[in-house]
Amino acid sequence: NIRVRTSATRAVGMMGGARAFPLLLSKLEDSQEVVRTYAAGNIIKLMK
Repeated sequence: NIRVRTSATRAVGMMGGARAFPLLLSKLEDSQEVVRTYAAGNIIKLMK
C-alpha cells in the first residue's frame, strides 16, 4: 500500500542515524515517485 510505504519512509527519515541510511537507500528504487522523493529528501537531511 502506497500510504503505508510513504509513512514508513517518512518515519525512518525522522528516526535518522546510521541505521536509517540503508533503509532509505533501498527506498530510492520504489515504484512510487512519492516514496522515492521522501527517501531522497531524508537522505539529504542525514548527510547535512
